[in-house]
Amino acid sequence: MPKLRRRRYSGGRGLLPPIDVQITAGSTGIAGTISSLMFLGDLVQYRIASGALEVIALDRPRPDLSVGQPVRWSVPPERCSH
Repeated sequence: MPKLRRRRYSGGRGLLPPIDVQITAGSTGIAGTISSLMFLGDLVQYRIASGALEVIALDRPRPDLSVGQPVRWSVPPERCSH
């Protein structure tokens, strides 16, 4: 079986802008695991490993999120382009 290459979706045409990605520890959204985080002043860049994808999200610092933690991520339908 061929190995899947991890792809990064971090903005650009047809991709997910990181500011639109919402992270929750709840039960709705797509499953993933926080693979890294980087403090950027008022925001934190969260990298989420989700299957063959690496999704980048920007959010305020959240003490409930840490590296290795399972999370769910989503993008509101109104923020998705057709």
